[in-house]
Amino acid sequence: MTESYADALVNALPIDDHVDCVRAVLARHPLSTEVIGEVEEGLEKVQVRRKDENLYLGVIGEFSSGKSTFMNAVMRDDLLRTDVLQATTAAATWMRYGKKIDVEFELAGGASLAFRGGTIWQRFRALFRQPDASVQKDRFRRYLHELTCAEDVATQIASVTLYHPAAAFARGLVICDTPGANAENRRHAELAAETVVEHCDGAIVIIPADVPVSGTLLAFLRQYLAQTAHRAIFLVTKLDLVKRKRERDRLLKTIEKRIASGLDLERVEVMACAPRVVVDAVTGESDGLSQEERVEWLAQFERVESRIWAVLEANRSLIQAERLLRLISSLFESIPQELYALEQEYRASHDALDRNRIKDLKEYARVRKEKYWAEMRRGAGKEKARATRAVRASRQELTETLKARLRAEVGDFDDLKTYVEAEMPAEFENSQEELQEEIACIFDSVVARAQQQVSKFESEFALEYESLATLGGRVRSGDGGMSVWSESDVQHGFERKAASMARVVKDADAESFGVSMGGAGAGAVIGSLVLPGIGTAVGGAIGWFAGKLFGPSVDDVKKETWKEIEKSIRETFEAAEETVSVAIDDQLRDAEDGISGVIDRYLRKYEVLVTEMIARDEADRQKLDMKRRGIADDLELLRERKRKLAEWQEALKVIHIGGDVHV
Repeated sequence: MTESYADALVNALPIDDHVDCVRAVLARHPLSTEVIGEVEEGLEKVQVRRKDENLYLGVIGEFSSGKSTFMNAVMRDDLLRTDVLQATTAAATWMRYGKKIDVEFELAGGASLAFRGGTIWQRFRALFRQPDASVQKDRFRRYLHELTCAEDVATQIASVTLYHPAAAFARGLVICDTPGANAENRRHAELAAETVVEHCDGAIVIIPADVPVSGTLLAFLRQYLAQTAHRAIFLVTKLDLVKRKRERDRLLKTIEKRIASGLDLERVEVMACAPRVVVDAVTGESDGLSQEERVEWLAQFERVESRIWAVLEANRSLIQAERLLRLISSLFESIPQELYALEQEYRASHDALDRNRIKDLKEYARVRKEKYWAEMRRGAGKEKARATRAVRASRQELTETLKARLRAEVGDFDDLKTYVEAEMPAEFENSQEELQEEIACIFDSVVARAQQQVSKFESEFALEYESLATLGGRVRSGDGGMSVWSESDVQHGFERKAASMARVVKDADAESFGVSMGGAGAGAVIGSLVLPGIGTAVGGAIGWFAGKLFGPSVDDVKKETWKEIEKSIRETFEAAEETVSVAIDDQLRDAEDGISGVIDRYLRKYEVLVTEMIARDEADRQKLDMKRRGIADDLELLRERKRKLAEWQEALKVIHIGGDVHV
């Protein structure tokens, strides 16, 4: 590929389009806060880097490896004396374009110090009064040394920026000099790795020819830069000290093999250079080389610079593609997890509704009605037997009372007439009142039993209802009605009160149950039992006997009268017994109807509720289907984006193949 094609390829990556696509997909899915934050942060980094036209080069090397000499060569200056800049400070040093040489130190507290301003420069100006350039440069070096090697100052430095008018910097190159790779401070090593991985487009690993790939350097690269080592250029310096080309070639191959083996890389880019020759050419110092050798090493350094520039340009877009790929891959993994969670939630809700709801309401009602009717009848049978015993006991007591008084208190016809017409009806009335009270209690017991069965059903049905109320927290009963909550009500919780449910299906008046005939009903029944004219009928019989010629004796009349009284008592209480039995049966039927009505009304309300929940379940299913289709579409969209980015990435990896510059 030609360089122009490579430039076109680099510029063809539609970063903004990919970013917009990822943002649109992200907005359509309620992913976790962690995932959203991670993707948003990644997109922001991509966009910030997209707008920054500089190329960032990280320089990695151990102390005394020749990093400062290499950077001096890039600047075409001898500004940096040694690796002293990174001797104590843990901050990465950024070197970038400035119209004049200057250095700025950002301190941990937020304050800043600069070479061309502040009290430290004033102190140095008092010490050095010579205005020539060499003195100025020496002042600068001493200033760097003062701030980076004085322990009480260096430990407070957060960042260092060196400004220089070098042509490479003016073109857009920014160099990051990291703490030494063999630093004993773990935090320094982590800072170096983080700076290169997160902020640089590529890295130069400085390997001095006299120390060809130390074990500590390999350990550092394996631990901290394993993911980005394939993008690094391994620059072997001090090769001007190796005089024979054959030895240089053998050394380069040895270094290449050791790096490939130590970092498990299929391809390693190793380049040779002699930065000291470039610096000596700038300062005019003797390098001990022939003119031919000097020209060749200077040309080789320019080729290295060209190669570095090409790699940085390619990597700049390559890194953005890789970042986008990571973000898309993160979404690609997270979105199916979201769908899985939604499907699990829906399946749990659907299964719970299907499992907890009453499937056959008619059968449920029939079974419950028969159950509570049977219990009601068993109780009513006991109350009917109790009523029969009460009527018969009242009859027995009244018979004995009247018979005893008739014998003891009646002596002549006048006494008999007074007793029959005035006193005997009072006895009947007293007996009737006592029986009425007892029958009223029995009727109340029948009603109480019916209401008890209603309460049992309500308690049983409350469990059925509450099994629905637990489905997603959308059903509540505490507001006096069985209803379906809106989504906004979910957080309010619900009160589980069966009593409030009852208020929905019955009126405040207990008559609505059809099971409430109390003492008033019993009085109406008993009031018709005793014949109101009993005294008159018996008195008529007495007059008939008394009017006969040679009428009977008082004893005979008493006997005949008693026959009539006993007959009247028997007929009256037999009728009463039958009437009470019929009344209790009627009351039982009313109670059964009342229980049926309560059950039916509950189930009608329940059916409405379940219908609403089924409709909601179906709506949720349809929403899930739509969500599933939308996710499938977005996954296909992301898959296609990944494919295009991967193809572009592979194409970018092989640009600039051929000649001296190759990947």
